Amino acid sequence: MIPSPFRFSSVILVTLSLAAPQGLTPGLQGEYWGPGTSIPGAPGIPGGSPSLTRVDATVDFSDGTFPAPFAAADAFVVRWTGFVLAPVTGPVTFFTNTDDGVELSVNSQVVITDWQGQAPEDNQAVVAMTQGAWVPIRLTYFEDGGGAECHLSWSYGTQSRVVIPTSNLSVTPPPPPAAPTLSISTAPSSSPVINLSWTAVPNATAYRVLRGSQSGTEATFVTVNAPATGYVDTAVLFQVTYFYVVQAVVGAQVSADSNEVSGRPQALPPRTEKKGSEDEPCGCGTTRRPGTAVLAAGAAALLLLCLRRP
Repeated sequence: MIPSPFRFSSVILVTLSLAAPQGLTPGLQGEYWGPGTSIPGAPGIPGGSPSLTRVDATVDFSDGTFPAPFAAADAFVVRWTGFVLAPVTGPVTFFTNTDDGVELSVNSQVVITDWQGQAPEDNQAVVAMTQGAWVPIRLTYFEDGGGAECHLSWSYGTQSRVVIPTSNLSVTPPPPPAAPTLSISTAPSSSPVINLSWTAVPNATAYRVLRGSQSGTEATFVTVNAPATGYVDTAVLFQVTYFYVVQAVVGAQVSADSNEVSGRPQALPPRTEKKGSEDEPCGCGTTRRPGTAVLAAGAAALLLLCLRRP
């Protein structure tokens, strides 16, 4: 029995970034159930283990080109999983063309669902990506009866619609990003403050700053969006020691912790008032002691009084 129609498409944003690493397994893992299996009424896979598991270089199958024993069979389900490398920064349009039903998920978000028996049918969804991003991808397909078609393609920029190539697909996940190197500064200040800086990690989308009161107790404190490579922590107290590590966030992946640093905010030293010297300049090239002018004025007044006395 052909499942009832179950169909939608959507537009999502995926802002991930990761340089293409070496040592990946090109293609996608294909898991095949059937032939002659019961087709789920909603997007999904049959119960039990797949009857065939293999790596497919691309998803580009027509009637008679599926692997044996599915090449000329009916009632089977296939699920392809792995990672797709974003070709550009900007909108990328994903296309499916299937006979019969399909569901496509990008970065764990379903973007196309057309789960029904049908002649070859196009569906599409726009995904905003960052060049170099390895994005998780899953495509589930069923063939109920008659012809069988399943094609996964894309277009972007000046690139017209083309089957997603093997070089942009990987069964295995990309390696984690490198950890940044963290530095700290606690120069004396009128207000408690700790300055953190770290080395940039290629294609990082953000950095997690972790803080703790003791070594090894750090927990996520704040997230700093790339390309910034520093943070000023003002939520601190004088003469209290704080410990920090930083993690790089590259797409859906997080690096190991950076090196640990610690710091204690330092207050500016107290200001000291400058006291007057014993000898003060009098403006006539000499010096006088404090009170000299008063004494001199008093002596002059006494002398004047004596001169006026008969």
